[in-house]
Amino acid sequence: MRIRGGTKRNPGRRTDGGRLAAIARMMGTPLIPWQRYVADVACEIDPDTGSFYYDTVVVSTPRQCGKSALVDGSDTYNASLGRRRRIAYAAQTGKDAEKHFKDFVQQLSKSKLAPFALKPRLSNGGMEQRFGNGSFICPLAVTKVAGHGTQMDKFTIDEAFSLDDETG
Repeated sequence: MRIRGGTKRNPGRRTDGGRLAAIARMMGTPLIPWQRYVADVACEIDPDTGSFYYDTVVVSTPRQCGKSALVDGSDTYNASLGRRRRIAYAAQTGKDAEKHFKDFVQQLSKSKLAPFALKPRLSNGGMEQRFGNGSFICPLAVTKVAGHGTQMDKFTIDEAFSLDDETG
């Protein structure tokens, strides 16, 4: 595979990319080669700590290339990593985040992972998808105050290029 830019995979480190790929497949969106490559790099494990080698992953793609499928698989994979994990999906507006979240919930409800998902909360300002292990995924708007004081284990920020100094 030819890589235009970005971090090259370190074959000396174990990766959990296969587990992320399996979750994406169970959600009905198997990863295409570039997504699988990103998953393998992003999920490299630090041999000294046993946790992820990279704490920040940036993916830049044109529209309609499959970023949402990778994000949803990654967030769901992250929710599976332990009990009571908190994952937030942030977009440039609350409306954008909620639309993406509702699409995710609908896809999840039709997937092989549906038995592990509890009934989602879809009320404005309190949306979340909980799982049997106590983990949850919720949408957030990117604003000056969104996420401040909120303890999350993982933040996914869609279209981060749109952030300014106050919201970023």
